[in-house]
Amino acid sequence: MAYKYFLGSLSLVFISSAVAEVPSYIHVCKQNDPDLNKCVLNSVGSLKPKLVEGIPELDIPPLEPLNLTGLDVQRGLKMLKFNGSNFIMRGLSDYEVKDLKMDLPNKQFQVKMRFRKVTVDGDYEVNGKFLNLNIHGKGPIHVEAVDTDGIAIIKGKRPTINGKEYFVLDSMDLKLDIKNYEAKLSKGFF
Repeated sequence: MAYKYFLGSLSLVFISSAVAEVPSYIHVCKQNDPDLNKCVLNSVGSLKPKLVEGIPELDIPPLEPLNLTGLDVQRGLKMLKFNGSNFIMRGLSDYEVKDLKMDLPNKQFQVKMRFRKVTVDGDYEVNGKFLNLNIHGKGPIHVEAVDTDGIAIIKGKRPTINGKEYFVLDSMDLKLDIKNYEAKLSKGFF
């Protein structure tokens, strides 16, 4: 999902490559910093302009707009299958990091954030059954979500490269709380 690109970029504060130096726009935080959480929050804040335009040398696409080729949703109602494609997401750069907790011994950190307004345009296809009604639809979709909260648990590895220890993103579990949204699906359902 799009949020993965954004949250994965948080690990840039700790990442370097064995063959390249850390870019000058990334402020690397030292793990013995007494105010490590604040340092990381400041570093993430300073990355925002770069995230908007993308960081090609680190394979991070631009956040504005972010293009996604596809999305399959089958969670919740098992009798419905939703597929989306050709998504264009806007508003991902209008975020606020609410909280960040580092757990260096366990090689993970938790990020709480809010996206003020995200819009998604693309194509959808839905098939299934709901309350004994056959549901089939295909066409354009437009979604607007306001004040979406997210919590990400990011786990990593700490390899030593050329005598220095780094944090490298390994996995991420993201939970989104989308309370206020409106979706417009064009074309018939039944």
